[in-house]
Amino acid sequence: MSVFVGQTLLELIAETGYASIASATTKRIAYRKPNGVEGYWTATVVGTTLTYNLVAGDIDIKGVWYFWAYWVIGGKVGEGTIKSKYFSIP
Repeated sequence: MSVFVGQTLLELIAETGYASIASATTKRIAYRKPNGVEGYWTATVVGTTLTYNLVAGDIDIKGVWYFWAYWVIGGKVGEGTIKSKYFSIP
């Protein structure tokens, strides 16, 4: 299935593999855009995953995006495996 720049009916799901993620003080899905710009969205915990529902303006350029889970528990940082997704122009 293709996904497109500007698409908003899409939920990002990032696996942490960490059973006690609910106690995290920081919960994010981090990203790197095709142009190298990095950022993050505040995520919601669902089991051992972090989730985020895209909104207008989130996916704003065509190309390969990279996503990963990022969380902090007790001052210690955890990061998930980086996943990639190609966004095209409809």
